[in-house]
Amino acid sequence: MNILIMLAYIEIIIVILALLSNFLFTFMIYQASSLHFNCRNLLFLFSISMFLLTISHGLTVFEFLYENKTYEFIYFVSVRGIAWRVIHEFGYALQSLSLVLFSIERLIASICPAGYGKRHVKIIFVFLSILSMLLSIVFSFLIHMGGEMFSPTSAMNMVDISGCVILLIAWKRSLLQYRSTVGVFSLEQRFQLSEVYTWSRHLIPAVLLASFTKMMVIVIIWILITGNYTGNDAAIWVIIYNNILNIYTVIMPFVILVKHNKVRQKLMHTHNQKPMEMRKTIDGKVIPSKHDYFEFLKQNWK
Repeated sequence: MNILIMLAYIEIIIVILALLSNFLFTFMIYQASSLHFNCRNLLFLFSISMFLLTISHGLTVFEFLYENKTYEFIYFVSVRGIAWRVIHEFGYALQSLSLVLFSIERLIASICPAGYGKRHVKIIFVFLSILSMLLSIVFSFLIHMGGEMFSPTSAMNMVDISGCVILLIAWKRSLLQYRSTVGVFSLEQRFQLSEVYTWSRHLIPAVLLASFTKMMVIVIIWILITGNYTGNDAAIWVIIYNNILNIYTVIMPFVILVKHNKVRQKLMHTHNQKPMEMRKTIDGKVIPSKHDYFEFLKQNWK
């Protein structure tokens, strides 16, 4: 059996695992009810980018297996293959941009928790999310229409590194803010700071891992450009490039689950817990949800 066909079947397995893993990540975000509107939307945008990366690559591999054409033809000549590549590079850029926006969002939430929940802040982040999608289209256009791959990909790598740095700053600042605002900020504001600290700390490994995988991708692209590979030799490097991204998608949710005890426990006991409104104390009083608790304190401690 041709080595590329053997690798293609392995790729299909990796694609299926990546899809399942990303469904898990999406469900984790859906369950995290304490996440702010902006934070939740940006993480969903990040999830969408990974779905685009995985599905577009899976369709390319599927077409290679069943069209009885060379990998080079499917990847570089076939109209459908080129379409999957355009979507793939769109997802590649969107992944980087959504992560850096998430990092910026966490930093702003740590700097001004008092005004962070205002409507105009939500509108700004919706606009930035739309802008990130437009920039992702430009990125894909530069690669496929402009014939330039190394420079745009290097630029996205710098975006990933910037996201790491910003998220580290947000994590440290939220911790310092939380410790220094006892009796100064309202409980709701301090809860917001604690959420910034928690999600920043637990997503730092995932963001660092994303930067590392993008650096590996840069190395592979450089090898492809400087090595003048063609045919099956080029296909092997393209397969490695795509599956580095897929393996990241497989691993990433579990990196968060290992670090984030609350999310892990909530995920494990989703079907075993009683609805929140039915939980009671030993004297029969209903225990309010976390949202109702902080709403009550906000209204009574003004």
